[in-house]
Amino acid sequence: NFTGEAATARSYLLLQVIISAVINGFTGGVFYTGYLVGHGINIVNISILALVPYAACLFSVFTPYILERFPKRRWILSIARLAYFTLQILGVSLLPLIVHSDTGRVVGLVVLVFLANVINFLFNGYSPWHMPYITPDVRMNYFTAIQMVSNVTSTVVLIVTSIITDRLAANDQLSLISVLRYVAFGLCFLDIYFLQKPKEPVYLKSANQPK
Repeated sequence: NFTGEAATARSYLLLQVIISAVINGFTGGVFYTGYLVGHGINIVNISILALVPYAACLFSVFTPYILERFPKRRWILSIARLAYFTLQILGVSLLPLIVHSDTGRVVGLVVLVFLANVINFLFNGYSPWHMPYITPDVRMNYFTAIQMVSNVTSTVVLIVTSIITDRLAANDQLSLISVLRYVAFGLCFLDIYFLQKPKEPVYLKSANQPK
């Protein structure tokens, strides 16, 4: 509902969860693997690409040190999230069309995915922004609803798109998967819009905040 500031903020965050689930459904899992296989990336290299985000997550230890330097983070978080989506979705979608050598594609994809995830982990600072709106009296119901909505949306998107894709010929399947990735990139702007809609709070300072 949109009857108060906190309720409105939670409603926007719920909408973001739905959009995020659609984006992940269009660009992750079997569609991600199918897109890579369709462009000649073998299973070994796909496994390497799957490990890259885990290496990038090590950079998350620097996130508090970086973000505590910014008393207002709306723009830096929004720009960083757009950069992440641009590299992770648009960059990965376009690179196989630009680079034609197998080695070049693999190296380029590793670089793009690594940079995208480093940016995502370094500037993943939405929790301190949004948590004040998730008050203890609604916290359990909120997170239950978020989990349910995310799972249902992901399942419906995956089943529907999989049925449609399975009915197409191999070349048409790759074309549809490519189109879904571009649609997902367009939805990224909605994702960012909903994330930054709640009013940004005054962040609490930690004891070791840099002077």
